[in-house]
Amino acid sequence: MFSRVLESDGFSKEGGTLPYVQAQIFVLGIPLLWSVPNETPMAAMEDGVQEQDKLAESLNDLSTNFSIMIKGELQGTNDLLELLEKMNVRVAEEYKGFGDVASGLRVFVEQLKSKSGSFGEYVEQIDAIEKQVTEFEAVISMLDKYVALLESKVKSVYPIPPS
Repeated sequence: MFSRVLESDGFSKEGGTLPYVQAQIFVLGIPLLWSVPNETPMAAMEDGVQEQDKLAESLNDLSTNFSIMIKGELQGTNDLLELLEKMNVRVAEEYKGFGDVASGLRVFVEQLKSKSGSFGEYVEQIDAIEKQVTEFEAVISMLDKYVALLESKVKSVYPIPPS
């Protein structure tokens, strides 16, 4: 992720100085370039290079760990989205079954309504018969009372001796 390139415009004797140092660091594939005038002896420059190497390595580790963390977060989000998709499919299947049941019930109710319409004629006949039966029961009750009255009159006119 991070890399470093150091260049100079000329060479000096050992322990001397370089007129300027041009540094280039690549961060996530984007080059960062700068030039700095240098008045430092070569030994100090090498220490700086080592420190820059450590910095580049630390930045590389940071970038790698950050990348791993982001990948983990994205994978977790992706897993949650896949789970949500599966749940949506399952619920859709279940509701589709409910729709089929509701459709079947609607057809059944329509059939019952058509059958109950044809039963209307029979219900009217049953009501008429029930009315006739009620009137017949009233007549029978009157006849029963009349027969009881006649029986009592016959018993009073013709007493039956005890046997």
